[in-house]
Order: sequence, then structure tokens, then C-alpha cells
Amino acid sequence: MSDQIILASSSQTRRQLLRSAGIEAGLVSPYLDEEAFKRAMRAQKVPVRDQAIRLAELKALKISSTQNGLVIGCDQMLSLGEEAFDKPK
Repeated sequence: MSDQIILASSSQTRRQLLRSAGIEAGLVSPYLDEEAFKRAMRAQKVPVRDQAIRLAELKALKISSTQNGLVIGCDQMLSLGEEAFDKPK
């Protein structure tokens, strides 16, 4: 279905945020090795904001290559100055 909205994530919290805004979206996990991408970007001194944007783009591109519809990629990162903080394990 081409008018389907797909969230390139497995986050139920993000899905609920969309629902709260009146938007129904399916969830499809992109299964990316986010840690490897983060390590590479941090080694290249990519700003934290740009790391989140690039991860969101990667997720959306991966899902859109196999799914029809509007694909939303998202990511968030916490930073203090130039230091990035990841989710607790």
C-alpha cells in the first residue's frame, strides 16, 4: 500500500508519539549496527547532531529500499558540548 506510513524503528515510544498526534504508523526495524556507525562517525569527529541525522537517514533508506510508503527515519542523541551520551545498557 503506497499511502502507508512506516516508522523505521522498533520504538513503541516513538510510535505512541505519532499516535498522540493522530498518525498511525507501522514499525519496521532497520537492524543497523548503530554502534559501529557511531564509532566511525565519532572517529571522524562528526558533530553529535549530524550523527543523529545520519543514523535517521540510514534507517529510512534501508527500510525504503524494501517497503512502499512514507518512511520516517529518526534518531536522537544526548550531548553535552561535544560529548555524546548513549542509552544506558
